[in-house]
Amino acid sequence: MGSILVVEDEAKLASAVVDALRDAGYLVDHAEDGEMALEKINEQAFDAVICDLKMPRLDGKAFYRMLEAAAPGLAKRVILRHRRRRRHGCGSVSRGERLPLGWRSRSGWGIC
Repeated sequence: MGSILVVEDEAKLASAVVDALRDAGYLVDHAEDGEMALEKINEQAFDAVICDLKMPRLDGKAFYRMLEAAAPGLAKRVILRHRRRRRHGCGSVSRGERLPLGWRSRSGWGIC
């Protein structure tokens, strides 16, 4: 299985996602914000990134823009997480729709 970087500042959510991915057989690393994620990406190769949009220091959108410049291939394999506060979120996927790496969408996850 591949290696995935989870970029999430909420400890409980990060732990749940990391544990689920590890249980599914993926190699998983965690970064608490975009700056830490960029450091990890410079040190290690990842097959995919799951990233929160709202984080301290370097948010998900800024992280993605920097990743596009630094590692355009990896930037094509990013899932951006957001909390839906409205009925229709930014590029949200419908429940049950197939996502990369065999993920199925759940409430609160989407692709932007």
